[in-house]
Amino acid sequence: MDEIEKRIARIVQKSTALKKAMQSLSTYLETEDRDETNATLRSKHIEGLFNEYVMNHEELISLQSDHPRITAFDDLQATYFDLASKVRKLRTPSRPFANSTMLNNTNVTFTERYDMPKLPPIPIPEFDGHHRNWTAWKNNFQSLIHDRTEFPGFVKHQRLKDAVKGLAAKVIGEFNPSDENYPLAWEALYSAYDQRRVVTNQHLDKLLKLHKITEASADALADLMYKVRQNVKLLKGMDVDIPDAIVVRLLEHSLPKSVESRWMDRLSSDKMPTLNELYEFIQNTIFKLRQMDDRSNNERVNKKRLADSKSWPPAKSQRMEARTLATTANTSTKHA
Repeated sequence: MDEIEKRIARIVQKSTALKKAMQSLSTYLETEDRDETNATLRSKHIEGLFNEYVMNHEELISLQSDHPRITAFDDLQATYFDLASKVRKLRTPSRPFANSTMLNNTNVTFTERYDMPKLPPIPIPEFDGHHRNWTAWKNNFQSLIHDRTEFPGFVKHQRLKDAVKGLAAKVIGEFNPSDENYPLAWEALYSAYDQRRVVTNQHLDKLLKLHKITEASADALADLMYKVRQNVKLLKGMDVDIPDAIVVRLLEHSLPKSVESRWMDRLSSDKMPTLNELYEFIQNTIFKLRQMDDRSNNERVNKKRLADSKSWPPAKSQRMEARTLATTANTSTKHA
């Protein structure tokens, strides 16, 4: 098993641990003798596992984009949010809001009684108003906020208002946060930015305008592969299918000469490589470059330590020995 396979196995192991922990908490919350403190401690443990799982999920996509565990992300995320809401309700019993209660000094008025769930401890992504970032942001916001049925409309509207910046903020600026205005604000933003041709061209341009890497480095290659993966994935999400051969060729043109040369040495003259094969080659190259960087850093540290040790003052025993030799030499000189 190579290093990449070991890393994938470790990520899968982590996701399995998260799933088991959530199943255990779900079962515990169904028992009659459930305890608030016990449930809170379990929830805190799961929160740490989930945050690590989110980071590992992105890494798994870069390591093996067709891994079966990738498709399970949405289900695990939904389960986590549901459990977080249940534990919150257990800790804080429902308290209705009185009519005409004001929130955050805004003009939002409550005319119904709400049991307010605690939002999950995951940062809401920001949208800067550029079409090229719309699709990724929209998918994240819908998953975290828009599609969550337990959040009332005014909460969703407030989160939307906090998340959009620049020109996008002006699009929804005329709508004050409220249950009634949230669908209107979301529709206005959706109509302004969810323009299939414009968004598609933005992502295609990102692929067509990839910069040539002049010097092989792990960070530059990782950034290149991330950009290509992200844009290809978003285009496929809009039912725009780009042939592998085109993406492979665009990637090849962006590789530094040394890496491109090693890639060409692996290819046969009568078989077209797949995009996943190129992804795997780049990932292996990134891994090797990081190992080389680590070795170089270790060598520099060791050389510095050696140089520092030579410049240190001599030890006490060495100084005493030097004085003894000097005294002996002086005595011999006098007798002579």
